[in-house]
Amino acid sequence: MKTIALYDFNWHGHHPSYLQIFAGSLLRDKFRVILFCQHPEKIVAALGKVLSPEQMSRIEGHRIQYPPGNGSMVTALVQSFINWRQAADDLTTFQNNTGRAVDFVLFLKVEDYCRGVIPLTAVRRHFAFRWGGLFIHLDLPRQARMNLFSDRRLLLRHSLKSGLHNFSVFNLPTCRFVGTLQEDCIDDLKSAITTEVVHFPETTFEATSSESPLVRRVQEMAQGRKIVALLGVMDRRKGIFTFIDMARRCQERNWFFTACGEAKNFWTSPRDLEALQEAIASCREGNILIHPEKIADEAELNALIKLSDALFCVYENFPPYSSNFLTKAALFRKPVIVGKYGLLEKRVLGFGTGKPAIPGDAGSCIQALDELFSRGLENPQFAPYYQRNSAKYFDGLLASLMERCLKGS
Repeated sequence: MKTIALYDFNWHGHHPSYLQIFAGSLLRDKFRVILFCQHPEKIVAALGKVLSPEQMSRIEGHRIQYPPGNGSMVTALVQSFINWRQAADDLTTFQNNTGRAVDFVLFLKVEDYCRGVIPLTAVRRHFAFRWGGLFIHLDLPRQARMNLFSDRRLLLRHSLKSGLHNFSVFNLPTCRFVGTLQEDCIDDLKSAITTEVVHFPETTFEATSSESPLVRRVQEMAQGRKIVALLGVMDRRKGIFTFIDMARRCQERNWFFTACGEAKNFWTSPRDLEALQEAIASCREGNILIHPEKIADEAELNALIKLSDALFCVYENFPPYSSNFLTKAALFRKPVIVGKYGLLEKRVLGFGTGKPAIPGDAGSCIQALDELFSRGLENPQFAPYYQRNSAKYFDGLLASLMERCLKGS
């Protein structure tokens, strides 16, 4: 039986969910799984609710810490090498203490390991494991985040040249694949590296909670009005200030706005947190509920989506990236409004599952919502979108990939 190590020192946003999704899939495929993350016990507890005792007998967790230097002024070059060294130390310590070999390492945020001009000989010397990794956010140059780009391929090539990501590390013989959630980057990645490139679906969980006090509170306060929801972490990047502005402008409409999620989080600067707290304190309109606390779990998050009439996903400074919320919206057949000029717009227009709006522009967002609620969607393809991101498709893709990665071992 082969042993796969899932390695991710991040614990914000969707990182716990990705760990749970990958671990569950590997366990269903008869692998032994070692979790290296900040809170492995939480992943194990969540999986224990849905997997068999036999499957759970093949997983164990090891707590790791955020590498020193992250979040400080350490250069990208030094930080990437620190990350490689810590991963090597954690994995080697596990092997020495248990006497069990790790057959493959899967990094669930591989961008942490490829910034700057990385000395490949040093990586080769310190990290002897076979490995592959998933890009959660494949970064582009700053101008791509300013909603000004017209040629994605040109800008991605510029990012390769500028060293924003150092793709040469993926040409090491120990690297077996590179994954991305962004399908429009596949061709450029294939042209930049010799390693296999894989497009991963945005798989999600289907369970909902019927006992959530938060869901009942939103439903009671909405009083039959159309519910527009911004869910997950609350920060400028997610458009929370635009969302509050929308609610203030729409008091005469039969709409109810709710924002639920952690206000103090990985991305929020002290200045933005103070501004957000002031905005929440001054928000006394009867058409909005702000719950600035962490949503309990995926089941409660799904229940909030199921209750809503539309999801707000007009993220700011976010154009190139993917979002798991589109899969959740498709699962529950809920329309979304997303930011123009990016990957999310391409998806919702391609499948007819929502409307685009200008990020940071409350008027544009209100117009998009008005079109959704007054005209509806013309032939939305919720089911096809969800099928291409389903757990069944994900399991098949990962099983086939791991077979190729471990071939000959």
